[in-house]
Amino acid sequence: MPHHYSWSFGWEEMVQEVAKAYQSVPVADRGDTAVFANDFAAAGAIDLIGPKYGLPKAIGGHQSYWLWGPRQFSGQTMIILGRTLDAAHGWFNDVTVVADLHNPYAAPWENGPVLLCRQPNGSIRSLKRGRNSRIGIEVRYLLRQRIHKYYERLHTKPLIILQTC
Repeated sequence: MPHHYSWSFGWEEMVQEVAKAYQSVPVADRGDTAVFANDFAAAGAIDLIGPKYGLPKAIGGHQSYWLWGPRQFSGQTMIILGRTLDAAHGWFNDVTVVADLHNPYAAPWENGPVLLCRQPNGSIRSLKRGRNSRIGIEVRYLLRQRIHKYYERLHTKPLIILQTC
């Protein structure tokens, strides 16, 4: 089976568990509660299936989700998928495991805890988008590296393309 079909195994159950976590957040805080998915497939599942459960659009750390940044969310309360408890404690002071996803047919990285995180320790605030933000600077640097490596393989000079980044 092609991987783009097999990656959807377990999506409904994952979104249901995220919805339970979201519903456990006080109503006054839900508008600022982000759902952070570590990969684009989980984020896509939240965006595709989540509206029927009242979930907001996902933010994430993979592919275009990373480039879009935190959207309107402040990071005060987040539901995190695809990260370990230890990793979440690096960002938040209050982390609760609200579910543990285990679907034998899902991709291995789609299994794991659903974490409800509160009280950011400050590191989340540095993850803002924009040309001069930390993420914007890192994105430009990574793009330059990738373009340079690509053109090295082609044995041409990347100067014109690098100037546009």
